[in-house]
Amino acid sequence: MGEGIDQTYLIGYNEITIFVAQKSQGLKLTSSSIDYNPLHFTAGYIVNVDDTFLDVQVVPPHQTDVGRQVQAILRYDPTQKRPAFGSDTYEIYQTPPTDRNTTLVESGIIRLPLSSRTQFRKGDPVVVRYGFRGHTIYVEDSTDLSVESITIYTSWGMGFFIVRARHLQVKNSDVFINFDVGTNLEFSSNQEPFVVHGNGLVASISSTNSSDSRKISFTNPVNVNVNDWACGTDTPLLTIRNFTVVNNRARGVLLETRNIDIRQSLFYRTSGPAVLIQPSMYWHEGPEARNVSLIGNIYMENNEGIAQGKGVITILPDPVDLIPIINDIRIESSSFYLGLSSQGLLQSDNMNSLHLTGNYIATNMSTPLISICNSRNI
Repeated sequence: MGEGIDQTYLIGYNEITIFVAQKSQGLKLTSSSIDYNPLHFTAGYIVNVDDTFLDVQVVPPHQTDVGRQVQAILRYDPTQKRPAFGSDTYEIYQTPPTDRNTTLVESGIIRLPLSSRTQFRKGDPVVVRYGFRGHTIYVEDSTDLSVESITIYTSWGMGFFIVRARHLQVKNSDVFINFDVGTNLEFSSNQEPFVVHGNGLVASISSTNSSDSRKISFTNPVNVNVNDWACGTDTPLLTIRNFTVVNNRARGVLLETRNIDIRQSLFYRTSGPAVLIQPSMYWHEGPEARNVSLIGNIYMENNEGIAQGKGVITILPDPVDLIPIINDIRIESSSFYLGLSSQGLLQSDNMNSLHLTGNYIATNMSTPLISICNSRNI
C-alpha cells in the first residue's frame, strides 16, 4: 500500500517487472504510481530515409538512446497526441538486425536499423519502440487479487499481465499448461481449436521417463486424441469498474476468459477496438469468452487506427470458427461517440446470444453500424 497515486512512485531503472505474484492469495496492490527510467521508447521526426535505416530527430524530453534494438515503429499524430489514425495509420514490427543497434548520427539525431524497407517518409512523426521485456505487474496462479488506485505510466511489456487468476478485481514460447489436481481441462481438435469435444477433471499428475511430458489421470473418461489442444477452464469472475483507457495503441481491453463484467469505464481514442473478444491460436490464448456484460460504459472515437477492426466492440476468434463458440454477450446502457474513422459500433464474426439494449449512439458516418457474420440469436 502506497500513500496515494500522486505520492508514492515506484521507478524501474532497468527492464524489470515491478510486482511478481505467483500462487498467492488475498493480495492487494493499491495507492501507487509506476514508471520507468529509461523508457522503452523514444519519439521524433524522420529526417532521412534509407532501405536499411531511418534517421530520427528526437524531440525532448525523449532521449537519443544508443545501443538499443528497435522492434516496432509507428506513425504518431502530434496534434491529436495519439497514434496516427485514418489514412495515416502505419506501423511496423520487425526482428531487429542482430549485428546493428541504434547509433547517434549527430547531436539529437538517432539512426534506427531496419530489417527491410518500410513506407515511412521524411517528415513523419514517429514513436520508436525497443524490446518487449518485462511486464510491470505479472500475476500467475493466484486467488483473490485486488488492484486499486494504481497508475501505470509506461511499461517495457504489458502493464498488467495475468495468467490463471481467480476472483480478480481491477479498479481505477510454447510451455506446458500449469495446472494442478482438481483443474478442469477442455479438449479441442487442430481443425476446430475452440470447439470443445471433451473435458475432464484432473485426478492425478505424475512424471514420466521423458522430461517434456507428464501423465494425467481424470476423474471421468475423457474424449481426447493425440495432437488435441488442451485449455484450462477454471476461469475467474473478472470485474472491472471505473477503468480508463486513453490514446492507446491497439485495443482498450482484450477478453479471453469467461464471466466478465465491465461497467462505468471510459475508452477514449484507442487505435483498435475499445473491446476485443478474441481467443487466439496465434498467441495460444483462450478460452473463448462466455457470459460477458459491458454495461454503462462510454466509448469515444475508438477503432480509428492501428489494429483496427470493423467495430468499436469486435468479436473475432483467431482463426474464425464456422461454429458459433462465443456465447452470451450483453452490451447495455452505454454511450458510443463514433469518430470519422471508427468503422462501426459492433463487429460480430462469431456469436451466439447477443443482447444490444438501451445504448446511445452518436455518429456522422454513412457506413453500417453493425457487421454480423456467422452469428445467431441477436
